[in-house]
Amino acid sequence: MFGVALFGGILTVVGVFLPWMQVGALLVNRGIDNPDGAIALGIGIGACALALFGLLRAMQRRSARSSGRTFRFRTLLGIALILAAIVLFITGFIDLRDVQSRVADAGETVFGDVASVGSGLYMLLVGAVVLGIGGLGSLLRRPEGQRGSNELEASVEEEEHVGQ
Repeated sequence: MFGVALFGGILTVVGVFLPWMQVGALLVNRGIDNPDGAIALGIGIGACALALFGLLRAMQRRSARSSGRTFRFRTLLGIALILAAIVLFITGFIDLRDVQSRVADAGETVFGDVASVGSGLYMLLVGAVVLGIGGLGSLLRRPEGQRGSNELEASVEEEEHVGQ
């Protein structure tokens, strides 16, 4: 699930560089032009780094036996990714409301017909949701060493059958 989180982090970083508010084709306000955009960029890059680290560590540990320490690491990493997603979503939602009010105010002026919310805010919000899903998935994933009850019952029946 760290791959999903990495994809969400990349979406948030790309969303920062896309327009957050547009007035026609000439005036564009990108997310990186705002302090909130710079904060979102930092959190997005940090989330990408955490997700990439988790992904590489999971690939490295795939052949080795899973330990309790690995499970705790994955849990902490999942919590950090979920917290980053929450902060990114709240930041994006507040900025979306702010931009929508600016677009509504621009509706009363000459620029009313051409002012709109840019695609960057929407991409930031979608990326935050995907990042949160990836973090939640890493929390809910069982350690590789544990088996489900159906698999355990099947292996017990197989051993009994072989022993006869």
